[in-house]
Amino acid sequence: MSMQEARALIDTDYPARLRPRLRRIIDRVEKDSPVIDGFLAQVVAVLTKTPGISGVLHSHKSRVKSPHSILEKVVSKIKSGVKVDHVNIYQNVTDLAGVRLLHLFPGDAEIIHRSLGETVDSHGWEYFEKPKAYSWDPESVAYFNRLGIEAFQKESYYTSVHYVLRPNKTQQIACEIQVRTLLEEVWGEIDHRVKYKIKSSANDKSAAQHLGILARLVSTGSRVCDLLHASIDSSGTR
Repeated sequence: MSMQEARALIDTDYPARLRPRLRRIIDRVEKDSPVIDGFLAQVVAVLTKTPGISGVLHSHKSRVKSPHSILEKVVSKIKSGVKVDHVNIYQNVTDLAGVRLLHLFPGDAEIIHRSLGETVDSHGWEYFEKPKAYSWDPESVAYFNRLGIEAFQKESYYTSVHYVLRPNKTQQIACEIQVRTLLEEVWGEIDHRVKYKIKSSANDKSAAQHLGILARLVSTGSRVCDLLHASIDSSGTR
């Protein structure tokens, strides 16, 4: 969806009282899009070539949030009581630009965390907020806390580490970096597809149960991956 299409959507799909505010937000983001795109490209180029990260990186994804997704997120925040407008949009929506780094072994999160911190310092970037981790697994929460990452236990089975960076102290635009294992990414993709497709509450309950089972299997698989990783290290063949 283009910005022009988003403006047309505002006039048909959103309450009249919100339309002027939403138009100003879309205008602001469109004006700043070269900066948003440029910082995202810089982050991807730097992180995928940083030795500590590239050595354990399986793959990566990047995207700029679509105009429709921006509108949906802004309206959701407004409904929850957050006062979002064109002035503070970047303080309240920090994932307009996003990068996802995928690694194979759970222990690689420590390497990425350490290397990312060094990269932020060497490039003069700033953390918009402290790194945060989310997991349903108490052992994973404890692991992230030991790394100095503020970790939260989530009942939704979602697992990921989030970093939000900005180019410097004066720049408001930010880029969110998500770090997770490839197995956690598979679970996330299935979770997204299932929740998008299923509408009825009965099916929703059944799906939630199966997603919980899958999350536990992923957790078990992650521990097996770490054991295999340890075997590789002990053999000296990594």
